[in-house]
Amino acid sequence: MDFVDSSFWPYILLGEFFLLWLLELRFAYYTFPESKLIHAVKNLSFTSIGLAIRYPLVIFLVDFYQRSSLSFALLRLDFLAPSIKLICSILLLDIWMYFWHRCNHTIPFLWNFHRVHHSDPSMDVTSSARFHFGELLLSESLRVPFFLLMGFSAKEIAFYNFLMMANVILHHSNLALPMKLDRFWRLFFASPFMHKIHHSQIPADTNSNYGSLFSFWDRIFASYRMRETKDLLMGLDTGESTQEKQTLLQLLLTPIVKFNRL
Repeated sequence: MDFVDSSFWPYILLGEFFLLWLLELRFAYYTFPESKLIHAVKNLSFTSIGLAIRYPLVIFLVDFYQRSSLSFALLRLDFLAPSIKLICSILLLDIWMYFWHRCNHTIPFLWNFHRVHHSDPSMDVTSSARFHFGELLLSESLRVPFFLLMGFSAKEIAFYNFLMMANVILHHSNLALPMKLDRFWRLFFASPFMHKIHHSQIPADTNSNYGSLFSFWDRIFASYRMRETKDLLMGLDTGESTQEKQTLLQLLLTPIVKFNRL
């Protein structure tokens, strides 16, 4: 199975990230009161904490799996043609991400961590990387063993992660895209307008549109929701989206702090 040199993928994602951030300066869909630069510095500083913890954990888990007696796969798709195997792997990986995301909203313990991501009142492209390190620890502790035990190759996992992250960066952006383009995109993929609804303060909105890459999981499992997005309020209405609660320390403490509704 041949792929474009994967060493370029991180640079493509970084290029997409910063290009969208710059385009948001000129073509923003929402106007937020917080300085865009301050918002970016805060979110990226918070992100760096998660990354410093996440990647050593992934390396440890992969190394542990390869060295232990767990080095077997529950599912092998090697009998399929390479292109079909790749498509099946991407679909299986993405449905895992759909249900993991949905569990983060429906299981209170997981929501305590995931609400850090949703508490951002000024959602833009930098919000795509804003996750509490506790959520990342939980996610990777389950995700990596599952992916490996299901027999996905490292290339398949890396390729899926590249596609998924490219779309996650896009659908968190505060870019004013033409509605026709978004309507076409969401026929297949989770789109920016779908995800704006997901980040709304209204619970029915927040508990919808869980897809990371593909949009059809939401349609299949009855979590798809589309409506007018122009007047949506981003964040949570339970107190943690106020500016005084958006410091790095407050974000780190969010999973153990209870907030009163506004």
